[in-house]
Amino acid sequence: MPEPLYPDPREFYSDALTERLNRSVSERQRGEFAMLCSYVDTGSRTPRSGRQALDQFEQVALMSSGRLMLDRIEQSRIQLSA
Repeated sequence: MPEPLYPDPREFYSDALTERLNRSVSERQRGEFAMLCSYVDTGSRTPRSGRQALDQFEQVALMSSGRLMLDRIEQSRIQLSA
């Protein structure tokens, strides 16, 4: 049987996510609750193949931002030594 095109929303409910949802409700953190619900909803509406492409894009973005941070550190060192 082939893997379904879209993930089941229940796949996103880890112990950590459930804990954050519970805390956001009990502490009336509406923004946190809305963000977590949006995360589950968006994830379940994104095709599995699309998620892989997004993951690769995020990895490239993280590598790029890491490189930018290293460049700024180097620029700061040069300015401090001058």
